[in-house]
Amino acid sequence: MHEARNTLKVYVETYGCALNRADSLIMMSEIERIGGLVTQNIDEADVIIINTCIVRRETEERMILRLKELRSRYVP
Repeated sequence: MHEARNTLKVYVETYGCALNRADSLIMMSEIERIGGLVTQNIDEADVIIINTCIVRRETEERMILRLKELRSRYVP
């Protein structure tokens, strides 16, 4: 009898240019290829990936705030 295997659920949030969006699609495809599940619901995710770049200062500041928000919400 096989043991039940938990599927890792991954949420991907993407900011920036078309290249970032393409990179996120590649990541999501690889996650699914190795047996993970990409979820649109951040609350059910085991892993949160934020894919961004910080070419502009305002984007960098916005991403720092987003990461702080996620940390306070999901990291004990």
